[in-house]
Amino acid sequence: GDVYFSGSSSPGFANPVLMIMEVAPGATGTVTPIKTITTTSVAGEIRVDAAGNMYTVGWITNASNLSPYIAAYSASSSGNISPATTITSPAWSAPTAYGFFSIAVK
Repeated sequence: GDVYFSGSSSPGFANPVLMIMEVAPGATGTVTPIKTITTTSVAGEIRVDAAGNMYTVGWITNASNLSPYIAAYSASSSGNISPATTITSPAWSAPTAYGFFSIAVK
């Protein structure tokens, strides 16, 4: 299947831009992604369900703390967009300096 990866275009928490990219199966060497999503947030992991919907876990920064969240993007998402859905909970704690949250998609 396709390969998905996520990352941030800026180090640390200063004005990050999350990038989710999709690469065709079997791609090697320097390739152009078949899909790129950009959005302002910080991401840790990405998961893709059987329908191609993408889920990323990370945190939104503000002046006083880090707010953990899960963001969902539809399979047809592309370009500079906001998540289709964002999930948060007051029960979640902010990550430590090098800690990350993890997600699973069933």
